[in-house]
Amino acid sequence: MEERKKFQDTGMATIRLRYSGFDAQTETQVKNEANIRMVLDLNATNGRDFKAKIAEKINVEPTRLKLISGGRVIDENTLLSVQNVKNGSQIMVLSVAGNHESLKEVEDSWRELEATKDSANFLAKETSVGDFSLQVADQSGRALDLPQAEKNALAVALALHEKGRAALKAKLFSRALVFLLESDKVYK
Repeated sequence: MEERKKFQDTGMATIRLRYSGFDAQTETQVKNEANIRMVLDLNATNGRDFKAKIAEKINVEPTRLKLISGGRVIDENTLLSVQNVKNGSQIMVLSVAGNHESLKEVEDSWRELEATKDSANFLAKETSVGDFSLQVADQSGRALDLPQAEKNALAVALALHEKGRAALKAKLFSRALVFLLESDKVYK
């Protein structure tokens, strides 16, 4: 109630932060009451500034943080209000490892993600007769006549979703998260 009244009076939103994946030293620091809530103007703060404020509070490099709200990674170049962050929202603050092996794994995931998107776009584009292309059909097998942009988005989203499911089955949870979040982003 106090947070809501403060927001109505000043326009400053209170955001709750949850932390995950930090080392023992940082873990004790993030459990400090001062680091669990943050007050800021959602219409004047972008993802990069928000990440920098959190990093400064817990004494971590901003590049080592990943912020997630409502199942979506917060974009650094977009205002928080545009990204559907509201007063009382809960933000997951994840620690991204900074060692060489982790960076290589992230880079490999990124390459695989981009290759999957390219392949799905290739399959979804209109081609001349005789070439292979993706055709979307309903449950009875009748072809659906979708606009090309929607067909492309659907093909990419389905391909990324399937890659995410395969990563889940292989218990590669971080890779699965990347594919599933990107699938959701492309589909919307």
